[in-house]
Amino acid sequence: MVAISKAVEVKVEALPKWLKDETESVLQPLNEKYKVIWDRVQERFEDFRENCERLAEEGNKEAERGRAKRKARVTQKLTKFFMKQIRQITFPDQTSFSEIRRFQGTLEGALSLILRERNSWFPRISPLFIIARRRVDFALSKLAKSISELRNFIEDEFSKAKDVEDLLVLSDELQRHLEDQKHLVEREKSVKAKVATIEKKLRDCEQKIASITDHSEVQAHEMIEERTEELRTRMKQEFRRLQKPLTKLSNLWRASSHYLNSEEKEKLEKYLEDPYHALATEEEGYPILKKILRGLRQSTDDGRLKLKSSRLRKALEKIKTILERGGFDTFYGQCVAILSESEEIKMSEEVQMAQMSFRQLQKAADECRRRINANEAKLDPTKKRRTRIQEKIGETKREIRKLTSTILQKEITITP
Repeated sequence: MVAISKAVEVKVEALPKWLKDETESVLQPLNEKYKVIWDRVQERFEDFRENCERLAEEGNKEAERGRAKRKARVTQKLTKFFMKQIRQITFPDQTSFSEIRRFQGTLEGALSLILRERNSWFPRISPLFIIARRRVDFALSKLAKSISELRNFIEDEFSKAKDVEDLLVLSDELQRHLEDQKHLVEREKSVKAKVATIEKKLRDCEQKIASITDHSEVQAHEMIEERTEELRTRMKQEFRRLQKPLTKLSNLWRASSHYLNSEEKEKLEKYLEDPYHALATEEEGYPILKKILRGLRQSTDDGRLKLKSSRLRKALEKIKTILERGGFDTFYGQCVAILSESEEIKMSEEVQMAQMSFRQLQKAADECRRRINANEAKLDPTKKRRTRIQEKIGETKREIRKLTSTILQKEITITP
């Protein structure tokens, strides 16, 4: 039977060190072989540079002697090009896979340019500087061979180093994701704690508001307010047949400045806005309303105010009921009584204090609700970001386990 290897448990905070220690046995032989090839490339690069300098010196000497001037100038120009390419190459201190890969591409690019110029100009120099040219060719050939060896090593064996590099990068990413998750959890806890504190304050405000509204004086005031609203609604219903005619009358009189004085015109506007309060603040017999209604009837009689026949008929019936039959006497008494009772209870010191406390507590409660909503609004993006981070953590762990299995032939379980 084949033994099933047990997965190694690794704590997440210890993962970076564990992976570094475990991959050391993979990287060490690769780094040793790479160093040999790398040193050989540097050595042959330096040898090529020295031979280019010798060729340049011989070209300068021939130019100074005045012999073969044209070929000497070609040699000077060519070696300047070689040296320019050489000076642009700097061997990196870092030896990460990606850095080495980029540098290998730079070397091959420079080598390609040098070979192109060499193949173009060396035949034109011949047979001059034959020994120096052969030395350059020999050094160039050895450099090309070393660069090819470096490329083959990078593409084949050293690709394992890239896997290790990717694995260690993933490990660092996992630590960053976990740190982000920790900050988000702490932020979420902080916001929830603030919300809980504000909610407690809101409950206190609501309890105090309830105790105020339970007070007999305050309840009496609320009952009067309810009765007031009922009567206000009833008065609007009673005025519905007069609303349109009175609105037209108001516009007519506003334009002509006729019939009513300023106080009476103001009263007309109040009847249009709130018939209950306008009637309750009239003198007994509601004389201003009656004067307004007589003016309305007169304006329809002389044709200055025009209404549809059905609307006019209903309005005149209502006017007749009010003017000739005391149609609003009962309502007038009710409105005056309710308004008087309401103002009397409002003047109560106890009610005034309760109302002031109520307003302050209501304002504090509204502010608590606003702050709760504002803080809860912060939770949604935080929760969404934490969900995305959790998904990244799961994905990164899966990639780490997969690479670890490939590189180390070990199955691991990453524990909190």
